[in-house]
Amino acid sequence: MPQYGNVVKDQRLSNLSEKIFNKAYNLTNVLPVVKVKRDKDTYAIYGKESFDIPDTKKGRLAEANEVTWTASSGDYHIQRYALKTGSDKGDIEAADSIFDLRTDNTELVMDMLMLDREKRIGDQLTTNDNYTNVASLAGSYQWSSGSADITAQVLSGHEALMDVVARTGNTLIVAYKVHNALRENSVFRDRLGTAAFDKVLEGDIKKLLEIENYVVSKAQYNSANLADDTTLGNYVFGDHALLAYVAPSAGRKTVSLGYQFVRKMPETIRFDAAPGIGGEYVQIEYWADEVLTEEKCGYLFDNAI
Repeated sequence: MPQYGNVVKDQRLSNLSEKIFNKAYNLTNVLPVVKVKRDKDTYAIYGKESFDIPDTKKGRLAEANEVTWTASSGDYHIQRYALKTGSDKGDIEAADSIFDLRTDNTELVMDMLMLDREKRIGDQLTTNDNYTNVASLAGSYQWSSGSADITAQVLSGHEALMDVVARTGNTLIVAYKVHNALRENSVFRDRLGTAAFDKVLEGDIKKLLEIENYVVSKAQYNSANLADDTTLGNYVFGDHALLAYVAPSAGRKTVSLGYQFVRKMPETIRFDAAPGIGGEYVQIEYWADEVLTEEKCGYLFDNAI
């Protein structure tokens, strides 16, 4: 009787494979998109004269007091971002049926570009020096502490924003581990009147913290050298929370924490390698600049846990 290994070769299943990847990149939702036509330009910033109270009294035969207004400018500078990868055409045709090399290559490049953008936005949103209002939390004030009053802290953040931009925050962005600490915080649960075994729902969080949008950032990145084994557990949003006013969309006279100035949305290009090589490449590129246009619309809770 012939041995099994001599007559039967192991093959890959055609209906199962495994891949670990980030399920969502949601920090881009915090910066509304502004479509632009040039690599650099400016946008108008109105002065705050509408908060002045001039003398409005007018004599019967006198002229009305004249008021004026000012404007300044901010700017953006488009950066081009792109990655590519490829496969031998023979490999594309001969690969096991579980693989679709064209699709797999495209997904890899897109995933890497989107993670790079998510990390870039996350770094801006969590850098202390980018904000006027920062609460550096430690000890019993950290949200992972059982005695921290998260609601009082966020309401204080609302007041701080109101004092500088005449708006309360409508969005709270938290890292995944901060989200876990928030929903397990005993003081927070007491304010909700939630029993220890009950699940804290997103609607409960929004209502108690007086926000419209609750964003939990779960994206992770590899902190090891590219040649080493992948090390996860490093979250793009770190250990932070950010209360912010975010405009629903870009428009005239619309203040917001920031915007994405986009000249080219992600575009996929396929092309052959140099003659004689036989390879096929996919390249994805987009042109954009992410800018915190009004940092006073943000209140950062640094090291929330």
